[in-house]
Amino acid sequence: MADALKVSVLFKGKELLSRTFAKERILIGRDPDCDLRLNSSEISRHHATIERRDLCGYLLCDLKSANGIFVGDERVSLAPIREHGHARIGRYDLEFRLLDVPWEREEELGTPGSDPGDSVTLRASD
Repeated sequence: MADALKVSVLFKGKELLSRTFAKERILIGRDPDCDLRLNSSEISRHHATIERRDLCGYLLCDLKSANGIFVGDERVSLAPIREHGHARIGRYDLEFRLLDVPWEREEELGTPGSDPGDSVTLRASD
């Protein structure tokens, strides 16, 4: 299993942001406590999580959001994350990269206190 997960956020085909996480659980939504904050009315406050699972890698999980998660054209509640995989949440496309990183657990990216910009807020204009 990969040590970390790189999540790239795209809007209308253009990359807005890339973040690397090495957490067990990544919270996605528009609430300020989210690890990946997507500020759009289509996004629930706590929309989805990405969870690290020992046997099957990372899983993208819908948190019973109003507008769901899509892989391809199919709405899903749970989807395994694969290398170069894609998902759509609201107007944002997410692209995933699995990374092997030569660091100690204490140096993880995406953990509170590791970076002054722990939370990321994106606003997409129509």
